[in-house]
Amino acid sequence: MSKQIFLSVNRELLLHGYNLRIKLNREEERVLNYRNGLRAAIKRETNLSEVPFFMELQSMYEGSKIPLLSSSTSLDLFKRYTRNKVVFPCLMYLSKKMSASKLMDSPVYWDLVIKHLNLDAKDTLEGKKTTLNLLVSVSKKLMNIENTERFFILFKFILDHTTDGIYACLRRFELGSNVLVHQINWAKPIRVQQLFPLFAYLQKHNAPPSAYEFLCIELVPRLKEKMFLEEGERFVEFQLQLYKNITIDSIYTLNFQSLNRLYAIYRLNPLLFEKVDYALINKDFEAKWQRKALDYYRFHVFSSMLIEHLFRAWGISIYFTRNFISNQLTCREELWLNDLIKGGNLVYAKELPFMVSKKLAHVFNTIPGSFDDSSIQGTVTDGLIKTALFEQTGDLAYVLYVHRFIRNADESEFWIKTAMFLHRQGLRVETGGIGELFDYIRYQVFTLNRTIDFSKKKLSNLRQEVEQWHNQLTLLRHHGFQGEVKLPDYGIKSYPHEKQGKKYLVRQLKTNKELLEEGLALKHCVGLYTSHCLKNGSYIFSLRELRESESEEIEEIRCVTIELNRNRIIQIKGAYNRSCKSNEMEIINAWRREFNIAC
Repeated sequence: MSKQIFLSVNRELLLHGYNLRIKLNREEERVLNYRNGLRAAIKRETNLSEVPFFMELQSMYEGSKIPLLSSSTSLDLFKRYTRNKVVFPCLMYLSKKMSASKLMDSPVYWDLVIKHLNLDAKDTLEGKKTTLNLLVSVSKKLMNIENTERFFILFKFILDHTTDGIYACLRRFELGSNVLVHQINWAKPIRVQQLFPLFAYLQKHNAPPSAYEFLCIELVPRLKEKMFLEEGERFVEFQLQLYKNITIDSIYTLNFQSLNRLYAIYRLNPLLFEKVDYALINKDFEAKWQRKALDYYRFHVFSSMLIEHLFRAWGISIYFTRNFISNQLTCREELWLNDLIKGGNLVYAKELPFMVSKKLAHVFNTIPGSFDDSSIQGTVTDGLIKTALFEQTGDLAYVLYVHRFIRNADESEFWIKTAMFLHRQGLRVETGGIGELFDYIRYQVFTLNRTIDFSKKKLSNLRQEVEQWHNQLTLLRHHGFQGEVKLPDYGIKSYPHEKQGKKYLVRQLKTNKELLEEGLALKHCVGLYTSHCLKNGSYIFSLRELRESESEEIEEIRCVTIELNRNRIIQIKGAYNRSCKSNEMEIINAWRREFNIAC
């Protein structure tokens, strides 16, 4: 239908009223019927004269490139006009801003604008300009004539900020498809003025749709959270500063959680973000990401890589990086990290497990590795202990073995010094009876509270003492025990397993009597592990083969004893402290995987 014919017919009617002698061709008659249909619908809606509306419509069509509207859209426009006459200035303003866009000629686009342009009675053009500008920027980036309809929900969201609009954004098409576990918790419209600087930045730098999606889906639902209410302005300033350093492609690899984690660092010390080479970070990210699908993976990689560079440039250990990213810092370790971010030195941190020298702190903070390096295992405290052990011995296998025996971090200073003295005297992982030696030391020092000066004690003499101790244990086993003591329950059920036609069972030993019986049967020292279980967090399990006796009763044949501490296997010993056999290890690995127990 011709817009020019509508203008001429409308002008004639506004100037001269209805003149039945006007000779109309077929197309003009169609336009007249279209206008009269609008007029009749308007009169059904209100007693207000339709003339002022048609005058405004005439003026809008003459002063803009807005195409002729459909009859239903014209009625929607009239309804908005009766509530607030500023609707026409808003459309004229939009038309001026959109003049260079192909969307200007799209009737579908203007249908969407009018259907979702909600104006309160008190709204003014000046007060509405920020929202209209946002609509222009998003329209240019997210829409084209071919697929305009798919974004009608985004229009609703931007123009009236309704809960319904946000819900729909999460559910339709690409909008929000990569956002997990979203919840909307409000009923009133949300005002997004705080985010306008971010939208303006994206518009200026021709950001892709995913970047707008991030702002609409990740940030707006949280504008009423405590962090935004108290620090919203500073948080947005931080984002703008970050956007200036990273690539546009990297922006939509950040979600609210990852931004909040980065902001936690920024709050403590903004200087960290000035110490890194962003060009290198962006290059490394491109090499790692390689344009993978935009799944949840993208929200982890870039922020983790940035945190790694921030901490490394500031001289903070990779152990802090890994545990900070995985949210596994203890309260004590979190205080250490906060002090380091503020410029402190680990040497002076409070409640360290042992005294740390400046040299050790430097070595610990410069350990090579990355946040996804599987060789960097354990807590920050674990890393600090292992670093100290390695500095004293230079023997990685020995370090890992000794570290398993440190069941209480507060005992680490003793074990570091002891392990160093013993290593200097020739103790190695391959040395026979090394496990029994450490068991003996623990029993003497932490159970009997004896003071032993290992710097003056020969390893050969110490091993003789261990042998004598084992002889005494044998006498103690035969003598029995005084009263049954229940041990802490690990909380997992007994584990049955069948292999090559044989049946096995792994179950916890839950009393001191069971420990003594296990030690007596297998001729090792687990009988004295009651204090380990009660005070140092150890749990003892027994792997047994189930056999049917001649009397058709099920017998349990003990194979090996397993010690767990901090959800990992500390040691596995068979009769006379023999090592675990391959078929036994296969069963233990299956049990470990069943209950998520570390090696």
